[in-house]
Amino acid sequence: MRKRAPNGAPVKWLKDHATYTGDDCLPWPFGMKPNGYGSVQVGTKWMNAHRAMCLMAHGEPAAGETDVAHSCGNRACCNPRHLRHATRKANERDKLRHGTSARGTNNGHAILTEDAVRAIRESVASGRMLSEHYGVAQETISAIRHRKIWAWLH
Repeated sequence: MRKRAPNGAPVKWLKDHATYTGDDCLPWPFGMKPNGYGSVQVGTKWMNAHRAMCLMAHGEPAAGETDVAHSCGNRACCNPRHLRHATRKANERDKLRHGTSARGTNNGHAILTEDAVRAIRESVASGRMLSEHYGVAQETISAIRHRKIWAWLH
């Protein structure tokens, strides 16, 4: 369990490391959210630590660049050389490459497995029967069969 950081220590750490030039990941040493991202209060606003670092090191993002992407795939990393402003699409591509995307069974809310989705697509059973068997709504079965969800899975 991490101890509560003294007032101002997290922001000071960010400022002290905004010009860090090492190649290794620079893990956030303070409070972490359950999703693996560091959390910091800058002024009156709470934000992800990697976002605060990216803003300090690289300035404001260009129009349309709403995300901060990690080149390393490490959510706890605050190395400014591993961070960049990115579009949502570019950040999602990075997550896929790193295996950190929350799609499919990586999504904490997923009920179905990849094998179950494949079985649903191959089945000739009714949507109602499959819905009852797998414990999901008939709309979910239909969306799987029409590739509106799990579309990436072959």
